Amino acid sequence: MKATLFDKFLLLLVLLLLLAFAGVLACFALGLFLFPAAAVLLEMVEQQLGALNFQIILGAAALLVVLIALRLFVGFYGKRRDAKPRTAPVTAATIATTDFGVTEISLAAIDAMVQRHCRANNKIRETESVIAGKEGGIHIGLKLVLLNDANVPDTTAELQKSLKEYIESLTGILVHDISILIVSQPPAHK
Repeated sequence: MKATLFDKFLLLLVLLLLLAFAGVLACFALGLFLFPAAAVLLEMVEQQLGALNFQIILGAAALLVVLIALRLFVGFYGKRRDAKPRTAPVTAATIATTDFGVTEISLAAIDAMVQRHCRANNKIRETESVIAGKEGGIHIGLKLVLLNDANVPDTTAELQKSLKEYIESLTGILVHDISILIVSQPPAHK
């Protein structure tokens, strides 16, 4: 949950109240001032504990409250080292940037082109593809089921070359790499 400006204000207010409370405890511990209403209660506690023990306990409580307030402040307002900036997933690749604007193509449209190219190959039985945007281009991942008589090294090398040329010629987008995974034939449907 992202903190709103109101949440930040409330936390700052609570932290300031905690620091004020710690200041009051420290003043009581040092004997600088006593409120008349609290004087009776504090004197009773002081008689039970002894003057030195009472001052040590109040001083430790004040220090603990200050440390808690500082930890909350640093934890909430401090810069997070491990937080990575959130970026939106890449859904399009840039074809061209001109004086008039930007031309982009969706990764889904590129995926349709890849599927069409793979279906046109008579050695490929089934295909699944994943397109990922990369800096200055795209990456294509393919999962293929080949026909039984297809030569795997020749078919995949030919497909990588022809698919790269096909996509680059149609879109003008650089294809960084094409990864292919050959899987076994799926079970026959009844």
